[in-house]
Amino acid sequence: MLFDPIGHIRLPDEDDEIIDRAIVAQSLAGKPVTLVTYDTGQSMRAWALDLPVQKLRTDAGTGEEPARG
Repeated sequence: MLFDPIGHIRLPDEDDEIIDRAIVAQSLAGKPVTLVTYDTGQSMRAWALDLPVQKLRTDAGTGEEPARG
């Protein structure tokens, strides 16, 4: 778990914030950090910034629908 520095202001878009934090984690780790997501838009944004991405997918009709709330 990484904490944001004091005074950090989150980006207006949640996807951009997650990608930004992954890039910071990558710089601290000194090696590639892979973003794992189901979100196509988020994966494309990360890919455009050269952040390694593992895009997950679901197979329609294989299992129960997630609860909606």
